[in-house]
Amino acid sequence: MVDTNPSDACRNQWIAKIADVVEHGSDHRYVWSAPQDIMRVLTPFMGSKLNYALLPTGGGQGFIGVGNSHEIGSLEFYISYSDGAFVGKVKSMTLDYFANDPAQSFFMIDLYQIPETGVYIPLEDGKKRESEELLEIRPGKYVDRIFWDRNELADGSPLPNERRLIHRYLGGRIMLVCSRSIWNDRTARHNGWHNKKSNDEIRDMIAKRM
Repeated sequence: MVDTNPSDACRNQWIAKIADVVEHGSDHRYVWSAPQDIMRVLTPFMGSKLNYALLPTGGGQGFIGVGNSHEIGSLEFYISYSDGAFVGKVKSMTLDYFANDPAQSFFMIDLYQIPETGVYIPLEDGKKRESEELLEIRPGKYVDRIFWDRNELADGSPLPNERRLIHRYLGGRIMLVCSRSIWNDRTARHNGWHNKKSNDEIRDMIAKRM
């Protein structure tokens, strides 16, 4: 009999893809540091209905793809409703694997702290931004995103065809889970809570609800 339940289908896909990554059947934590390895491991998990990414500043998105950024050492994560991207300089990625319920296994992508682009004036009192929303007018060239809304550049010229909206994270953590996981059912945890907790703390919370 064919399983037509979308929730079960998503879980089954996640479990199958996790099985391709893990080396054995016991609980374990896997770590990658090279951006190309991280991209290789994550690519099979891309798909807005398969994954849900909890973002450093709160909220989340379903990622449909991952690729190299024009910023050296950074990766881009793509979403379905925009030709833009979320960008971060990846420090490392861990997979926390749950042998007794692999659907709860999660990836944690740790980002380097990087400087602002200088497009926007510094915040008052020495405060630091956590991210920048920018308009990319050519590869690696950023301007204020307000020009996206105006549909023209500062000199009145039209936006180039290759323009993109970029959400550039200056640090933090991105947590990637199965869209039908326990964690994604807890909407209260979409407030960036994962960005302040360790993998062990998150793992313990998930284990208590399994």
